[in-house]
Amino acid sequence: MNVGESVVLALRSLRSARLRTGLTSVGIILGVAAVIVLVGLSDGMRTRYERSIGDTARTIRIVSAAPDGTGTANGVRQPLRERDANFLRATASEDVLLVNGGRRGGGVVSNGSKKYLGALQGSSYRFLTTDNRTIAAGRSITKEEGEQEARVAMVGPNIVKYLYDGDVNAALGAPLRVGRMDVRIVGVLDSSQDSQDNLVVMPLSTSRKFMGGTNTITGISVVARTSQDVQEVTKQVVAALDDFRDVFQPAARDYRTQVPDLQVRDTNQFVTLFTVFTVSIAAISLLIGAIGVANIMFIAVKERTREIGIRKAIGARRGAIVQQFLVESTILTTLGGLVGAGLGVGAVLLGKVVLPTVLPEFGIPEVSTPAIGASLAVAVLIGLFAGVLPALRAARLRPIEALRHE
Repeated sequence: MNVGESVVLALRSLRSARLRTGLTSVGIILGVAAVIVLVGLSDGMRTRYERSIGDTARTIRIVSAAPDGTGTANGVRQPLRERDANFLRATASEDVLLVNGGRRGGGVVSNGSKKYLGALQGSSYRFLTTDNRTIAAGRSITKEEGEQEARVAMVGPNIVKYLYDGDVNAALGAPLRVGRMDVRIVGVLDSSQDSQDNLVVMPLSTSRKFMGGTNTITGISVVARTSQDVQEVTKQVVAALDDFRDVFQPAARDYRTQVPDLQVRDTNQFVTLFTVFTVSIAAISLLIGAIGVANIMFIAVKERTREIGIRKAIGARRGAIVQQFLVESTILTTLGGLVGAGLGVGAVLLGKVVLPTVLPEFGIPEVSTPAIGASLAVAVLIGLFAGVLPALRAARLRPIEALRHE
C-alpha cells in the first residue's frame, strides 16, 4: 500500500467518526492557537518598548563624576565643557551618528502672574534625537537659532497646562519668562514616559544667559549608528576623552559613561523569558492534545482489530499497518494544527485592532511567521510520536487472534 492509499483510508476513518475526531483535535487546536497568540503579544510588547526608547537605545551619555584617585594632569576634577563635545564631534568615527552637549538646571518660569517650576535645558537642534522626544505642535529649535543665540524654546506639556490653561495654540508664539529673560515658545513637546513634561529646552548658546556665562555643560550625548555599535563607540569615546582631558589611568577619570544599551538588553532578556514562559504554558495544551491523540489511536486499533486481521491474512505487511495508523494520527494533528493556526492568526489580527484602544500598554501584536511554522511542525511531530505505539501494537497483532476478536 502506498502513501496515497493510506491517506485516503485515513481520511475515510476520520470522517466516519467526526465527533471523536473533532474532540481529539481540540487540544492541538488550542495549543497551536495559544502559541501564535502569545508569541504575537510578546513581539508586540518588544516592538513597543524598542520604539518607545528609540534612539536612546543607541545613546551613550557622558556626565561629570568625582575621580576615584589621582592621575589627571593637575590632580583636580574638571567639569565637562563645550570643547569636550566639540572634540568628540570632530574626531568621531563612522560608527557615530551625532554628538550633542547640553546643560540642565531648574528654575521658576512664568507667564504673567502664573508661575511653575520648570526643568531648564540648553541643547541644540539634535535634542529630539538624543532624548527621544517628539514635537506635538509647532517645531523644533534650529541650528541657525543656536548660532544666533535666539531666545526661543520648546516646552513640555505641563508648561502649557499650568501656564497657558492647556491651550497649545495660545502657547505657540507666546512669551515665557525664564529668570529675567523672555523666550518665545516655538514648539510643544509630546508627553514623556520619564515624567520630563516640565522641560523648557532652548539653544545651548541662549542658556548661558540664565545658567551662567561659562561654557560648562552637564552632559554629552553620543548616538551610535546602530545598537550593535554602542559598545565599540563607548570604548572610542573613553579613549578620546582620556587623551583630551589628560587622564592617565581609569581611576582618575572625572567623568563617567552611561550606556542604556545594557538596560535594553536586560529588558529584551526579560521579554524573551516571558515569551518562553508563556509558550511553555501553551505547550501544555499541545502535550494534553498529544495524549488525547495517542489514546484515541489506541481505541482505533482496538475497534479495528478484525480489519487488521483480515488485511494481514491477505498479505499486508507490518510496515503497511504501521504506515496506515501513523498517517491517520499525523493527518489528525495536522488538520488540528491548521485550524489552530487559523484561529491564532485571526486572534492576533483582531488584537491589532482592539488592543491599541483597550490596552495600549501591550503594544500592537504581530503575526509571527516562525511561530506559525514551529507550531505546525510540532503538531505534525505530535501526530507521528502519538501514533507510533498504537501503530506498532496494531502491526504486532497475529492474524488468527485478530480475526477471533469480538
